[in-house]
Amino acid sequence: MKRNKQTMSLKRIWLFLAVVALSFGLRAHAETGVRVLIGLTDKISTRWDGSVTVEGGRVTRITPWRFTPDDEIHSDDSWRVATHPILLDWDSWTDSPPLADNGVIIWLGDETPDTLVKVKTARGDFSFRLNQIAYGKFKYEVGGRAAVDLIPASWQLTNDQEEQDYPAAAVAPNGEIWLVYLEMQHHPEHNQIRAPYTTAPKDFSKLSEPPKGDQVFVKKFSDNKWSEPIAVTPPGGDRYRPAIAVDGKGRPWIFWSDNKNKKGVYELWACVFENGKPGATVAISKLRDRMCFPPPLPTLKDECGWRGKDGAMAKQPSLRRRRMKANSLPLSKFRTPPPTNGIPQSPRIPKDK
Repeated sequence: MKRNKQTMSLKRIWLFLAVVALSFGLRAHAETGVRVLIGLTDKISTRWDGSVTVEGGRVTRITPWRFTPDDEIHSDDSWRVATHPILLDWDSWTDSPPLADNGVIIWLGDETPDTLVKVKTARGDFSFRLNQIAYGKFKYEVGGRAAVDLIPASWQLTNDQEEQDYPAAAVAPNGEIWLVYLEMQHHPEHNQIRAPYTTAPKDFSKLSEPPKGDQVFVKKFSDNKWSEPIAVTPPGGDRYRPAIAVDGKGRPWIFWSDNKNKKGVYELWACVFENGKPGATVAISKLRDRMCFPPPLPTLKDECGWRGKDGAMAKQPSLRRRRMKANSLPLSKFRTPPPTNGIPQSPRIPKDK
């Protein structure tokens, strides 16, 4: 019997939040993730069916890495996978497109540094102990055709037909985690519209219908669970790259770039949460021929953005900054920090002391 067939749909983007337990102070012991990549040197599509057993721990789940609809994970800790062409516009290749590696992520519980992981594949078997692999460094197996490394524990936070992008998180003084992300809501018949045509369509009207657009959402992690999404903006916008920070009063602040007038001019907007609820949205910038993008916000002290002219990024964009007054809106006037060696600095926020 198969465990729920797990495939990574090309028509859906899932939002994952990877959290190192000590970084955010999660109370529960997180699983240990072992990524197994296969087919690193394959020249033709090759089967890498396999399985895993563990000594000194247990397999809690197995999740896919770059699966196609033909790849499967089974309930007996085995899988059926193959390497496949990379997911690009194949018409741009004169010959066959190159292959992409495939793989699985093995999640372990009750593990210790001495836990032994044994992997069997159709192209060769290998084993290793957890203290032999590390984060960010591959251990190569099967003559370099496979590799393993550690990855942080992660949780799937969204699972629907829409696309969730640009996640950013901040931690409040009380330990709560606030997560902001952008959701792109497609046309209801998005998949049918973008599918290859087998016959000439008789009606092109649906091709001109706009998508539902972008919407900014927030989720809160408290009492060891995630809240339902909280809408910060209405749907139907043209927005970009939200950022989040927590002020001295423990209030989350949300910033994003918004093409509110639909003229290709992206301005900065902000919203502060009070008692867990979003307040009114406020425009930070008022530039008729510029675009502003919020940078990452480790703490809420200043707000910056790259600015380009005429609705496009300039060759030498300028860095602008605004300062809060007494932890509340409105912000001060924009000012330009001095450049370094004539080159504008990367937009970032200095940490509060």
